[in-house]
Amino acid sequence: MLLVASNRAGAIVPDGAACRLPAVNDIFNPFPTTAFNHMPIGSGAAWTAENAPANVDLRRGIMTININNVHAGDLRQAAPDDPLVTVRHRTSGAVLVTIRMPPNWPAWGTTNSGDRPTTIYDPVQNIAWCIYHFNRTGLNTGVYDTNAKQIFLTNALGTGNNPVMSTSASRIPHCGVQYWAGDWSDNTPGGLPYIEHALHLICARKTPEVMQLSKTFQYPAYGVDGDALSNPDFNNGNIPYGAAFALPMPEFGGPPDSVFAALNFRQMRYVNTLRRYPMFVVDGTGEPKSATRGFGVWTQTMKTDLQAAFMAMRPYLRMIGNTAQGQTAWGGGAPLAPNCAHNSGAPRI
Repeated sequence: MLLVASNRAGAIVPDGAACRLPAVNDIFNPFPTTAFNHMPIGSGAAWTAENAPANVDLRRGIMTININNVHAGDLRQAAPDDPLVTVRHRTSGAVLVTIRMPPNWPAWGTTNSGDRPTTIYDPVQNIAWCIYHFNRTGLNTGVYDTNAKQIFLTNALGTGNNPVMSTSASRIPHCGVQYWAGDWSDNTPGGLPYIEHALHLICARKTPEVMQLSKTFQYPAYGVDGDALSNPDFNNGNIPYGAAFALPMPEFGGPPDSVFAALNFRQMRYVNTLRRYPMFVVDGTGEPKSATRGFGVWTQTMKTDLQAAFMAMRPYLRMIGNTAQGQTAWGGGAPLAPNCAHNSGAPRI
């Protein structure tokens, strides 16, 4: 049996529950069934204790949402008539790739601040170009200046991540764990009950008053920030890159719905999602807080709702202690939600 969200949580429905994600391989639903972002939590998940060091560290500081800025980056799908742009390496000048991009994109223009992680999906080639330190040298010159690292939507590992190249320190791509505005805008009962893939989190690593990230990583991560090992003052927390945090179902010792009685439907979508799919730690921040990266058009109300829902859940979020490569559900056992990858064969609404 699959446990699938109702307007609140925990309604049990037969196997074969329908998915709302489109059955296409694009930026809205990238990667195959074996990918980290599509696998639900399993009934065999070993939930770490409330006072486990990683869980304690997660409860430090506040949580913010970065929207389409130098900290969040951007995710776009190229159109056939978008300008053809030459992307060059910022120091060597070497041509890295020539691809179509929306004009006057990204929103932050020519600034050199922040990580500027950027993903552009080419539906003709079925490739996602993931670019790090992305900025343009001119508004419409057709030449963009960048440090670039590319990954494909489907790579040799077949997991949607890459041990060498990505736009996050963990090597986990943002296009698989995104916070799309369209998924969070509806706040009416009967709408989307939960997001059908894993989400992401960025954690503090440089501020002593809020120290979260450790110097280690675990699958599906393949690395850490470049100075995490070399600087003794950084990354002295207990959360590894790639850590999977989630909310145990009530039947597995998690909080009952009554704990979240004050949340609205959009906020319960967040609760219901993290009862079924993990939230992976993908990167670090130098600020004393945790954060997520949102894409699309977000209202202030949407942002406030998501932040409040995260803070309401945070005392109950637990790191899953037995995630491993090769599992079909995180922690093993029966899946608590459907796998909604484009090639999963799950029925679609």
